[in-house]
Amino acid sequence: MVTSTYTSRQLQNREVRVEWISNAARHGRICIVCGAGISLKFDVPSWPKLIAALGGKSVLDAKDGNTTWEHSLEEFVAKRFSGDYMAFSKKVKTVLYKKRNPNWHKIGVHPDMEALALFCMYLRRHRQVAIISFNYDSYLEEFFLRRGLSVLPHTEPSEPYPEADVVISHPHGYLPYGNDSENGRQPVVLDQRRYMESRRRQDWWDSCSKFMTDNLCIFIGLSGRCPNLDFLAIEAQRKHSVKPGNRFWGVALTKNGDRSAIGYWERRGIFGLPVGVMYEKIPDVYSDILEGIARAG
Repeated sequence: MVTSTYTSRQLQNREVRVEWISNAARHGRICIVCGAGISLKFDVPSWPKLIAALGGKSVLDAKDGNTTWEHSLEEFVAKRFSGDYMAFSKKVKTVLYKKRNPNWHKIGVHPDMEALALFCMYLRRHRQVAIISFNYDSYLEEFFLRRGLSVLPHTEPSEPYPEADVVISHPHGYLPYGNDSENGRQPVVLDQRRYMESRRRQDWWDSCSKFMTDNLCIFIGLSGRCPNLDFLAIEAQRKHSVKPGNRFWGVALTKNGDRSAIGYWERRGIFGLPVGVMYEKIPDVYSDILEGIARAG
């Protein structure tokens, strides 16, 4: 069963939680949803550092209580890039890969990423692994390739899913390293205007919504404050018929003691699981699930 019948208190018990997630994994009913926290492992700048590197210090300093950062960034793009979102996306790509040595074989070993790759290898036994990434970069694709998983980005939902072990959907745009031919299909989604324009891509939201409705979702490296992710999470909660606090359809990996984040996720029917002060216990999550699968036979 994808949707749990357990309360938040019950899912704090490791054995109960592992049984729920491992059962979904055994039936190939897992979808991974990831955000910027994944790419930080590869020295990609955080959101504030990205905006600062783009020259948008005014966006970070905005103190008008009536203006969101999305609106401030829209004004910044209008002024700095004359509203040219393709030029803006090109600049974003330059910042994303500024510190990366182009020799991908030198990618370091990251315990939580290694654990994720191992988990995906198990999931592949049952079906193609589905990942929804709200990142623009191709670090996850490259990392998986170097761990023996064939992986392809999915940049247009109208296209058939390619044959690969892992398919990573990029609803907010995709800026792969060193491949300019993949750029320009759609500018990245980052400011208010692009968020609103992206909502017209009903094919994207139908595709992502189906993944979230049909599977138990594991959310990694996400704050949850993305408007489009919030829209999808609330819609999935409705389709799962989940009321806050008594049933759950997903798990979000959070920092220890971050009650605000846990409360946010759980109001959307997603169990908030603390994984350390610096997310250092993420490998244990995958290890527990795989052990639970093995013990269940």
